[in-house]
Amino acid sequence: MGFNITSNSFLRSLYNDDRSFAKKSVRNNSTDSALLKADSKALKRGLRVIGAYDYGTNEKDSKNEKTEFFNNITAFTDVYNNTLKSSHDVGDANSKAVYKQLKKLSSKYAEELKAVGVKFDDNGYMNIKESSINNIDVSNYKDYFGSDSDFMKDLTKISKKLTRHIDELA
Repeated sequence: MGFNITSNSFLRSLYNDDRSFAKKSVRNNSTDSALLKADSKALKRGLRVIGAYDYGTNEKDSKNEKTEFFNNITAFTDVYNNTLKSSHDVGDANSKAVYKQLKKLSSKYAEELKAVGVKFDDNGYMNIKESSINNIDVSNYKDYFGSDSDFMKDLTKISKKLTRHIDELA
């Protein structure tokens, strides 16, 4: 299962009190259940941040606006991928169900999200390249990542399910 973790202030802010889990070295030395707890909280926070993001208008975005959006969406992508991996690794029935739902979500929206440069690999991991954001107006992402988008609504449902079951973990 391959994906890269981008360590940046945007990612650390999504982990908030659990910000150490944004570091690969900490993740490598943590229990699967601790990772899933931190990832589920970060995903919930990421859904709020990306869902409420000011995507602007169809006017040309400045380089700073594109960079800020790329940093935010990359952090969200990392949290999504971390949650996918940790839900797979924990091994209990609820976590496995979430893992399967996330993989199904990636299949369901793969073609739609490809329009804005978001791709999913065979394992369900999300990837977006900076060149995609440089070539597409940031406002176009609202249809896919705004709080009213079908993708974000479906992901929010999965996140809520995970959050409800997270306290059952040891």
